Amino acid sequence: MKKILLIGVGLVSKPLINYLLNSPNIFLTAIDKNISNAESLFQNYSNGKLSKLDFALQKDEFENLVKENDLVVSLLPAPFHPKVAKLCLKYKKHLVTCSYVSDEMRAFDEEAKKLGLLFLNEVGLDPGIDHMSAMRIIRKVQDDGGKIVDFYSFCGGIPAPEASMNLLRYKFSWSPRGVVTAAMNDGIYLLEGNKRVVPNENLFAKTRLIDVPHFGFLESYVNRDCFPYIEKYNIQGVQNLYRGTLRYLGWCATWNAFRELDLVENSEEIDCTNLTKIDYLSQITGIRKDKLEEYLPKILGLADTSDVMKRLEWLGFLSEEKIGIDKGDKVGILTSILEGKLKYEEGERDMTILYHKFLVEYESHKEEITSTLLDYGNPNDLKSMAKLVGLPAGVAARCIVEGKIEAKGVRIPVTPEIYNPILEELENRNVKFIEESRRV
Repeated sequence: MKKILLIGVGLVSKPLINYLLNSPNIFLTAIDKNISNAESLFQNYSNGKLSKLDFALQKDEFENLVKENDLVVSLLPAPFHPKVAKLCLKYKKHLVTCSYVSDEMRAFDEEAKKLGLLFLNEVGLDPGIDHMSAMRIIRKVQDDGGKIVDFYSFCGGIPAPEASMNLLRYKFSWSPRGVVTAAMNDGIYLLEGNKRVVPNENLFAKTRLIDVPHFGFLESYVNRDCFPYIEKYNIQGVQNLYRGTLRYLGWCATWNAFRELDLVENSEEIDCTNLTKIDYLSQITGIRKDKLEEYLPKILGLADTSDVMKRLEWLGFLSEEKIGIDKGDKVGILTSILEGKLKYEEGERDMTILYHKFLVEYESHKEEITSTLLDYGNPNDLKSMAKLVGLPAGVAARCIVEGKIEAKGVRIPVTPEIYNPILEELENRNVKFIEESRRV
C-alpha cells in the first residue's frame, strides 16, 4: 500500500481527500492545525487518518510523518513549499503542489533528479489544468507539422448564471483577498509580435469582449505576464499571445472605478473600529461625505444613474454601514466590504470556464482550434473551483506513487508523460473539454 501525506485541509482539499480515500492501495494521512472542517471526510474509511498538527511548531512529529510516507502533497501557502521540499529531499520523498514554481523551488531540480524524485508543481486549475489542456493541443499540432500562430487563453471562476443575480454578478469561490490582490498585477501580452504592457492602474480599462463557445459573452482583462509561457509551451515564433481572466459584463467597469478611487492599493493599516463606509470613502477621496453623492459621478466621469454608481451604492459606499473589521489596509477593507455582499447562498452553484483559442498554420492551410471547459459546482456540496484545484493534485499524487508518471526533478505538467495520465483520469471524473476546429 502506498502512503501519501497531505498538508493542509482547507477548502480545496475535499476533492483530493475524497479521491484518494476511494483509491485502491492508498493510505492517506492528512494534517493541519485546524481539522474541524475535514473530520467528517474520514469517517468510515480505514485507509485514512486525520491528525491535528502544526508543522511549524511540532517539527519532530512533522518530520517523522514525511519520513513515513512515499509522497507529500502540500496545500500550504506557496512560501512554505520550499521548507517541505527540503524534508522531501532529506527523506527521498516525492512532492506535489498547486503553486507556481518559485526560484527557491526551482533550485532543488538537480538534487531531486539525482535522488530520482519528482517535485510536481502547478497542478491545480490555473496553473494546472490550463497547462495540460493547452499542451495536449499544442503538442498534437506540432507533431502534425503545424505551428502556433496565435494563442488566447481565458479562465474564470464565476457564479452559474442562475446564481449571478447580484449587481456585480460575482461571488467568491476562492480567497476573497486573493481576488483583490490579483487586481494589483500588471498585465503583459504579445500583439502582432510586439510586447504590450498594461499597468495595473489601467488593467480594467483595457478589456476584451469574449464569445465563449457553448456559453455566451463575457469580458476579460489581462492575467499577469504571458511571456514565460512561450518557453513553457515551446511556442517560439507565436505572434499573438494573451492570457485573460473572465467575468460577467460590468465587473471591469466597477473595478476601474475602484482603481480611480484608490481603493485597491497597498497602504498602512487603518483603524476601522467605528468607521462607516461613507466615512472611509470620504477619507480616501478627500470629499466631504455630504457631497460624495453629488461629486462621485463627476470624479468617475459617469452619469448619476450609471450601473457603476448603482453598484457602489449597493456595496454601501454611500451608507453609514460599518466597515466590519477592527483594522486593515486598503486591500483588507475592500475585501471585507466585498465579502459581505458576495457570498454564495445554500444551494447555489458556481462554475469554472477555461477557454483556449488557437490559430494554427500548416503547410497547406490554417485552422482555428478551440478547447472549452464548462464545469459546474454541486449546489449542495462541492464548488467547481475547489474541485478543479484539488482533484488534479490528488490524481497527480496517485499517478506518481503508482508509477504512471516517471518524470524526475522540479517539473510542471507540460509534457505528455505527465499531463496525459492526469487528463485521462480527470475526464473519467467528468472534467471534459469540448475541442473543435475549423479551417480559416
